[in-house]
Amino acid sequence: MNHRPQVTAPNGSISRTFWREHDIRGISGERRAKTASIDVSGSKEVLKALLEEVLKKNGDDPETFHFQSAEEAFLSKIIVESVSQKIDETSKINNEKFDQKFESVSQKIDETSRKFESVSQKIDETSRKSDEKFEKVSRVIKDVCRQNDEKFEEVSRTFDKIQKSVDDNKEILKEKIKQLESMITDTKVQLSVNAVALDDVVKDETPRYETSDHMRFKLPPLDGKSSWSIYLRQFEAIATANN
Repeated sequence: MNHRPQVTAPNGSISRTFWREHDIRGISGERRAKTASIDVSGSKEVLKALLEEVLKKNGDDPETFHFQSAEEAFLSKIIVESVSQKIDETSKINNEKFDQKFESVSQKIDETSRKFESVSQKIDETSRKSDEKFEKVSRVIKDVCRQNDEKFEEVSRTFDKIQKSVDDNKEILKEKIKQLESMITDTKVQLSVNAVALDDVVKDETPRYETSDHMRFKLPPLDGKSSWSIYLRQFEAIATANN
């Protein structure tokens, strides 16, 4: 069985196959012609030179590489295939785990999005209810303000009426006071007349008694506690009695 010779690094790691078609093709036509013309006795040196050139071209050190046997190359191939298969299996498992993890994370994100949407809807509903309550309270406040304005206007009108009534009563009272002053003046005159008459009686030594027709009633001063209407009625009654 004819096998191509291979090279392996001294540390046991798998090396690249020494004989590669592109390496052989990389040799210039001139060198191949020169090699073909060399005597068979010198072919070993030429082959060694070619090997060193190829190794150097591939970035390898000819001193640290050695040839692999067919068994070693076959074993290396099995190891490479086993490692490659293991890598593929591990990659597949990792991909499956990643897909599962991604699916789980996606589900959690979707669930979080649904919860957020639910909370957002609740916030909107709460905001709407708050706006409705605010509008309702605003309407109540406006209605109360309107009622207060109406009551204030009514009280103002009532106060104006009362003020007008007070002013009217003052005028009436002033008129009554004038009448009273006139009555007092008349009373003083009458008293003077009575005094003269009394002097005549004394001179005549005839006892005389004053009748109730000459009695006068006095109206108490306005204390501010009684209303004007009551005070005026008292005033009119006393004035009538004193006439």
